Amino acid sequence: MASYAGSGKDTLADFIREEAKRYGKNIQKISLGKEVHKITDEYFPFSNKHITRRSAMQFIGEEFRVFFGNDIWIKKLEREKELLEEKSGDKINIVVPDVRKLTDFSHFFIEKEYDAIYLKADVNTAERRLVKRDQEFDKKEIKNSIIEQQLNFIESLPTRSIKNSKLKFVNIDNSPLNKIAIMDNNGGLTDLQKQLEDWEGIVWQKK
Repeated sequence: MASYAGSGKDTLADFIREEAKRYGKNIQKISLGKEVHKITDEYFPFSNKHITRRSAMQFIGEEFRVFFGNDIWIKKLEREKELLEEKSGDKINIVVPDVRKLTDFSHFFIEKEYDAIYLKADVNTAERRLVKRDQEFDKKEIKNSIIEQQLNFIESLPTRSIKNSKLKFVNIDNSPLNKIAIMDNNGGLTDLQKQLEDWEGIVWQKK
C-alpha cells in the first residue's frame, strides 16, 4: 500500500486483514517503519518543541538507510515475515501499509509482484486525521517532505473507473502499472469498505 500522511493506510490494512479471512487467506500486517517506531520510542526525548516525532522518525529511518544500505528496512520486514512463517509452519501473505519511497514501491510491486493499492485523500481530510491521531503536526514538514511526495505521481496517471464504485485502476497501454488500484478515502469507513470489497471481487477472485 502506498500513499502519504493521514490518508488512512493503517485503517485500510486492518480492513484487508479481516476481509482476507473470508477468502481463506492468512494475511499479516507488517510495517516498514515498525523498527523505526521502536527506536524512536526508546531514544527520542519528546521535550524539544522544535523537533517533532515525525521528523525524528524520518531522520532515523534515512540515516539507517545511508549507513546500512537502502534496503535495510525491507530486509528487516522480510526477516519478520520469515519468522512468522517458521512459527506458523506455513506461508503467509502480508500487507505493508507504509510504502512511501519509490525504491520500496519498486521492490514490492515490480520485483515481488505484490498487489498495489494507492490510497488518496485531500489535504484537509488528511490533516484532520493527523490532528486526531497525533494531536499536533507540522504542515510544512509534510508538505516539504521528499519522502511523503515520492509516489504522488500515481495520482496524475490515467485511470479506468469501476462501475458503481469509486475504485479505479491505472490505465496505460501495455503497462505493468495497470495493476495499481486507487482508492478514494475522502468519505467514511463504509465508503472505504465498499471500495475494498469491489477490489477483492476483481483481484482476489482471479487468484
